Amino acid sequence: YSILNTQYSILNTQYSIILSYLVVIMITFYSAWFCPYAQRAWMTLEHHRHEYEYVESLVVKENQNEGNHGYDKHPRLLELNPKGLVPTLALSLGGSEDGGVEAAAAAPGKIVIFHVAVNGERQQQGENNVKVVDDVVVLTESIPCMEYINVMGMAMDKDGGGDSDSDDDGDGDGNILIPDESYITDANRFNQSICSTFYKILMQPTEEMQSEAFAVFVKGIVDFLQHVQVHSGNDGSSCGGYYKSKTSPTIVDYTVIPWLLRLFILRHYRPKILCQLENNDYMSTNDYQKLMEYITRMKELPSVQKTLWKDDDDLIAVYERYATGTAESQVGQAVRSGKNAHDI
Repeated sequence: YSILNTQYSILNTQYSIILSYLVVIMITFYSAWFCPYAQRAWMTLEHHRHEYEYVESLVVKENQNEGNHGYDKHPRLLELNPKGLVPTLALSLGGSEDGGVEAAAAAPGKIVIFHVAVNGERQQQGENNVKVVDDVVVLTESIPCMEYINVMGMAMDKDGGGDSDSDDDGDGDGNILIPDESYITDANRFNQSICSTFYKILMQPTEEMQSEAFAVFVKGIVDFLQHVQVHSGNDGSSCGGYYKSKTSPTIVDYTVIPWLLRLFILRHYRPKILCQLENNDYMSTNDYQKLMEYITRMKELPSVQKTLWKDDDDLIAVYERYATGTAESQVGQAVRSGKNAHDI
């Protein structure tokens, strides 16, 4: 992709990033097929139709006391991101991750300037999810990765693009994942109430504690569903939409959907609790129907389809370590110690 003399910015209350470049960017995506956090970034890459190299980077160890937090981790992932977490994105120049800044500078007219402005509060906390390693720009953490991918997508996509139910008006709205700053706030809020709580349902030691976590989980889902818009189709019928959008997904949809797609894991390991949901003990019949329709609608998007696992049984097996309380992943350790998944 060539980007000429253009400056794009991401601004929110936590940090601001300004990317200015005149360069061809190649994206190397360090991921894991089973990881919902990585799936967020993966769906966003597909939404914007970025070209990228996918690198499978985590293999779950049968003995969770072995390896790096219970995984065999790709050595290059650890070089770029010592935490060894996915998603990790490596932005490089000249068509391969080994190109680096020097290779780009050697080509006439190829200049890269990445200016990362981190506000004082975040800098003091040491939370910087953009850095340069071996002349490769490294992006980490799932929601910030989605933000960066969206900025690059808006810069590179001249046709609007993106996944939506209708782009017939040609205004490119299907490409706008972050219409305003509030969507970042909402994404982080639902990350806590829905996504992080998912692991508590699996890992809390008693049925009572699991049920308490499930109540928080469902409350977050109901709150989310209140913002999923409904509109009239061409035939006058009622059509479901997305988070604060009638026709196209937003960053909040991509933040939440990986865990909604994994409800069958809760059904497998916590059947009593899921049975109560399906019997409308936790949400109304209308909300449950709206949830099922929303999941089906999201699952049909090409950007989601391309990120799905091949076999549900394989994914169920991966999550057994959480259900038995033996997971040594950083998420597993955090939840077992009484913290939240979003605290790592």
